[in-house]
This record gives sequence, structure tokens and C-alpha cells, in this order.
Amino acid sequence: MLAVAQTNLQLYNQLLRLNYSHHDLGEVRTTYELARELFSGLYRPSGKTFIAHLIGTASILTECLVDTDVIQAGLLHAAYTAGDFGYGTKGVSDARRDQLVDAIGARAEAIVHRYSEHQWPPANPDNFRLLASTDNSTSRDAALVRLANELEEYIDLGVCYCHEHARRRILLDPTMQDILTNMAKTFGHEILSAALADAFTSAPYADVPDVARSRELSGKSVLIPPRTYQKVMQLVTSRIDAQTGPKPLNETN
Repeated sequence: MLAVAQTNLQLYNQLLRLNYSHHDLGEVRTTYELARELFSGLYRPSGKTFIAHLIGTASILTECLVDTDVIQAGLLHAAYTAGDFGYGTKGVSDARRDQLVDAIGARAEAIVHRYSEHQWPPANPDNFRLLASTDNSTSRDAALVRLANELEEYIDLGVCYCHEHARRRILLDPTMQDILTNMAKTFGHEILSAALADAFTSAPYADVPDVARSRELSGKSVLIPPRTYQKVMQLVTSRIDAQTGPKPLNETN
């Protein structure tokens, strides 16, 4: 059974327990501090904080005894798809890639970038399956991060605490479940493969009371800024619109 951290402190203790170096621990700490900025106020469809999901993903990778670059990539795997870099938009740009390279190094950033390029769920599951045999180490690492991400969604029954409409959007079909389970085994992570198989088997039969399920229907992450911030931004936006009309924020590409 994998031990999955949900807080930064649990992750740090896990790293120490598994004999990662103090240098590794410092790298993960600085990555966490960037993650808490990029994903502040963001919640998964289950109501779980996004940062807890990121920590859980990194924790699963840590249990797989991967190197620190992959753990850091796990902590920031959704940076380009859901992170807030301060420009009001999502996606990849040269400026954002440079920022991540400065923060976590070129290899870890390349894994995050490759992860963001994977269509999910894939239109053709066989295309994702082929990543298990690719010679490209970045693609393999990004695929491993995806396995950890999906396990994190299931391992605490997070998918079961979503609203029924959201759950239909994010539950993996049996074909993809088998692909991920077999890929973990191909990568040499037997414990991860067993954990995926167990999580996929247990989730459909979990007895989760309806009162505990989130009421979010979209199946997507939701941003909930502090109330003071919401009021201030509404006031600022209304004044700017009244004077000049809305203007896009600038970002150097």
C-alpha cells in the first residue's frame, strides 16, 4: 500500500524516510513554494485543494524512488494547464517556460511541458500506450507523472466525492485503467501498478454518502479567491472598464 502525502510536511518527512538528500529536500521545498503561488485558491471537482492533489502526485512518485526532477515535475505537472502565472490566461509560452526552467531546471520543466502536450483522455488510447516503450526519457517520465496523477485522483476516493455529472467526465474507462496499470508494470513500478489496480477496482463500489459529494458540476477545477480579493478586483475592474475598457495583460513570449 502506498503512503500518499497530502501536505508539504508529510511530503518532506516521506523524502527523509526514503533517504533522499537534504539537497533534494531543499529542491522540493522551493518547488512547493512556487506551486502554492501558481495554484492558490484552486480546488479539484471533489472540493479537495489543488495543492493537496499536487503534493499527492509528487508523493506517489517519491514512493517510486524516482529522481528529484521527476518529483518536482509531479508537483508542477499542471502548471501550464491550470497554473496562474499572473497573466490571466492558461497555456504554454516562452516566458512561462523560462520561469519554470529558472525554478526547477531544464529537465524537470521539459517533463512538465511534455505532460501538458498529452491529450487527456487520449483520443486514441493506443497512442498513450506506446509511451511505455518509447526511447524518449522525457516522454516516459511525463507518462509516469500521468500515472501518479490518475492514482492520486482515485486513491482517497476523490473521484467518488465528485458530483455525479462531474464524476462521469473524469472517471477512466476500463481500457484506460488497464493501460495505466500495465504501463506502471512496464516501467518497473510493481507497487504503483498494484495500487492502480486496487484503486480502479475499489472506487466503483465505494459507499460515499451523497451529502458528502461536491456540488460542482463541470468536472473541472474551480478557482475560489478570498472574498476580499474578489471585492477589490470587482471594484478595480469596474473602474478600469468605465474609463478605458478592458485591456489584456501583457506577457513577453
